[in-house]
Amino acid sequence: MDSKQSSERRPSRLAKSAWAPVGGAAFLISSLGLPACGSGNQGGAQAGGSAAVGGAGTGGSGTRPKSTGTGGTPNFVPGASGGQGTGGATQQASSTQPEVCGDGVKKNPSTEACDDGNTVSGDGCSADCTAIEQNYACPTPGAPCVLTVVCGDKKISGAETCDDGNTVSGDGCSNQCQLEDGWACPIVAVRCVAAQCGDGLVRGTENCDDGNGASGDGCSSTCTVENPAPTERDAWMCPTPGQPCVRTTCGNSVVEGTEQCDDGNNDTGDGCSPACRKEPRCPAAGGACTSVCGDGLILASDTDQECDDDNSANGDGCSADCKVEHGYACSPAPVVPSGTLVLPVVYRDFKGVASPTAADVTNGNHPDFEHTHPNASYYETGIVLPNLGLDGKPVHSAQDMVTTTNNDTATTPDWFSLWYRDAFQDLPTAGSPRYNYTFVNTLALTETAAGSGMFRYSSTSFFPLDGLGWGNTTGQQHNFHFTSELRYWFQYSGGEQLAFSGDDDVFVFVNKLLAVDLGGIHSSLDGSVTLDASNGTGAICENAAVGCTNGRNVDFGLVPGSVYEMVVFQAERHTTQSNYTLTVSSFKANRSTCHSVCGDGFVTPDEACDLGTAGNTGAYGTCNHDCTLPPSCGDQLTQSPPEQCDDGVNLATYGYNGASVCGPNCQWAPRCGDNNIDSLFGEQCDDGNRIAKDGCEPNCMLGDSCGNGKLDPGEECDDHNIVSGDGCSEFCKREVNIQ
Repeated sequence: MDSKQSSERRPSRLAKSAWAPVGGAAFLISSLGLPACGSGNQGGAQAGGSAAVGGAGTGGSGTRPKSTGTGGTPNFVPGASGGQGTGGATQQASSTQPEVCGDGVKKNPSTEACDDGNTVSGDGCSADCTAIEQNYACPTPGAPCVLTVVCGDKKISGAETCDDGNTVSGDGCSNQCQLEDGWACPIVAVRCVAAQCGDGLVRGTENCDDGNGASGDGCSSTCTVENPAPTERDAWMCPTPGQPCVRTTCGNSVVEGTEQCDDGNNDTGDGCSPACRKEPRCPAAGGACTSVCGDGLILASDTDQECDDDNSANGDGCSADCKVEHGYACSPAPVVPSGTLVLPVVYRDFKGVASPTAADVTNGNHPDFEHTHPNASYYETGIVLPNLGLDGKPVHSAQDMVTTTNNDTATTPDWFSLWYRDAFQDLPTAGSPRYNYTFVNTLALTETAAGSGMFRYSSTSFFPLDGLGWGNTTGQQHNFHFTSELRYWFQYSGGEQLAFSGDDDVFVFVNKLLAVDLGGIHSSLDGSVTLDASNGTGAICENAAVGCTNGRNVDFGLVPGSVYEMVVFQAERHTTQSNYTLTVSSFKANRSTCHSVCGDGFVTPDEACDLGTAGNTGAYGTCNHDCTLPPSCGDQLTQSPPEQCDDGVNLATYGYNGASVCGPNCQWAPRCGDNNIDSLFGEQCDDGNRIAKDGCEPNCMLGDSCGNGKLDPGEECDDHNIVSGDGCSEFCKREVNIQ
């Protein structure tokens, strides 16, 4: 082998060196690229070898030469005894051993970067001891190298695709620091978030994901389960991620989805409305009501509620149990409707006939509807008692009234009790047929002028049940026989006013006490109640316009700041006409309004990031002051520096087949040919190119056995190529999940 051949060899690409023993001295052969030709000993020499006592080798070294070799310029250095080398360098025989890769001793950092006591690649120290492999540290010669990839250290390295500072799975970054499905970890060492609302996966702060990003279908655009609109009875539930949300069935006695309650009845004022909303609890005999979690009222006395936003949904700042959620702030604010005020109302449909016979009654005709009376219009007060019953319903007086049937005889059933109760059967007496059908609905009042706080519903053709229940009244184009019940809660602050105009019967109760009495079968009449500014009384006008001077005062016992109920009971009992006008003003209540807190370090559904006030600087890789993302890895815009690439995903850990792919932190992922030995992925060497037969093969392996179609030692497979992605990798390792 000539000197040119020796100088062209690249030691860093070869297998670990071997030392050849020569007469008690050792000489590094393979690391110099020279063949081990032999050795000289006493009395003889071999060309290209080394000399000890009594012999010489041509091109070797020695002392006191007795014979001379040819082929180079002599260079004599005193040796142990007996020989000389000609044409090569001389080496002094001594007790000091040269650097040997694999002996566990690192004497000269310029020739050995590490020495872990073996000649194996892939353990942190390269096969020839010239390089510390990527993601390793080799602090102690002779000891195994140490992997520097540590999941949970808030750094992304090696095969990691994320690192949120812990080793807990299920939070977006697994216990092996691999990004979990449906998550995104846009900022290293910070809590991961849902990758995208609408991907069909419920992650992070999401509590639903129906596979789209639209609101109005049960799962909002921020992936929270939606509450029913004020005009809707049934709520939403989203039981299966990736599938459409479905409506609940309010009234089936089962609390589902975003229903607040479900007591299975159509009664208002019992704590759970027919629309499955929670109601304040009011004493049966009257007095201030107590707000409950979810009723939309928040009072100073509510020590068990931190907030109340009028729903039972989580993820909107106020939890289902009325606690302020992490990342939010909630404060009470007056509920001031704007434009429209929607109130719940319960209708009950009846079938009536003039002068009903026993057979008519048996067939479901109610004798109070189309009741015979002496005049075309008969305004009759005193039909109901001045106090509501313990069940919150009006109670008929003990007297025989002209326009009702109760007390006509000593044995007449309590027909009035059916006006505002469901009468499917067995009411008013056992064995009774069905007398009414119930419908839960809403009544929308429109603001009379922008910002006035006065809302009105008015109709001179009030027929909400046309074609429903028993159907339209016989011989008429409308359904004339029905009742309505409208219940509303307010926080008394003074000046509240309710005015009603209509027919037939109208009974208004405030704090369980009768305020307006417009009973009887009559044409449209006016009535109103105006509450005093502070003393808890009300000015009543009956069969007179608002502000009448001949009205009366009623002490309702109201205390400013407390919550009370107001109920309007109405009945349409005659086929002449149907008018209904309801006006309310200044009825207010406090309700919690919640908003996310940017700068508290917690990411809410409406925030993209939050590193705290100090961390929200807007610098690259941080968070803006308004909790939106500044230029960052993942925005598909390469910010150079510090980014090398940005494909929007940036999760590649290795560029198989030498491909340039973008990895975490928007840096090029390791690949064969990048001049770094990435043993974690199977490389044994890397000389910065993918050229064959130069000491490091195109697949960054030391030998060329991988790809020869034979299963050689250390190989798991060999498909006759060095291409990854076909089931057998370029490193002859089995691949999984090959499509």
